[in-house]
Amino acid sequence: MTYEEFIFDTVGNDNQLVESSEVKVKTLLNAAPTAQVIDKSSSFLNIGQNFLGHGLRKLGYNCVDVQSDPGQLLASGKSFDFVIAADEWLTMAETEDDQRDKLNMLSKLAHKGAFTTIKDYKNMSYNQRVFYEPFQLKSADGDIVLLKHRIWNTADRQVWQEQSYAIKKDKLLFTSSVNKRTMYFKQLAKFASDVGSKNFQVEKKMMYKSLFSKNQDYIVYISF
Repeated sequence: MTYEEFIFDTVGNDNQLVESSEVKVKTLLNAAPTAQVIDKSSSFLNIGQNFLGHGLRKLGYNCVDVQSDPGQLLASGKSFDFVIAADEWLTMAETEDDQRDKLNMLSKLAHKGAFTTIKDYKNMSYNQRVFYEPFQLKSADGDIVLLKHRIWNTADRQVWQEQSYAIKKDKLLFTSSVNKRTMYFKQLAKFASDVGSKNFQVEKKMMYKSLFSKNQDYIVYISF
């Protein structure tokens, strides 16, 4: 079970999750350039365990969900008008080559464009680099505190281990670990250009927050 799956099981209210995801989907779509038409005939691929696909379908869009790796869809020849790879999906990589491969997949899966989210790693304070802001999850038998801690690699300062915890009072309910790698705006723009992007846009006004998080990500739209 992943950290996200544990949280979704704990909430146990799909309607609440879908309603929250619908709001987040609208924020993402509003970050697209005004010239980009996203009508109800548009098809979407949503990557990640984030319930955004449920929000898209509630808004009337056709959407396919894949939890982590869209490689099988690519191998089968599937493609979509738009791809959403939120929640810093591009940081879930061991090397820069892995990140380049992910951008290459997005460029082949998306006819029109891709949405992703990243943090400003260049201008983070020390505390922001080490800890995510805690989040309190309400439950019927007591609140659960969600914590995330970055353990940076001493040999490669672009790599960290993201340790996640769910705590209720004095009990550790769940913990998980994921290896990640930083992604910077200029780096992402270069990688996107290398795979044929036509435009690269960072939304400066609206920010994205994943489910059960107070941390804000920048929304990036890449057109192909």
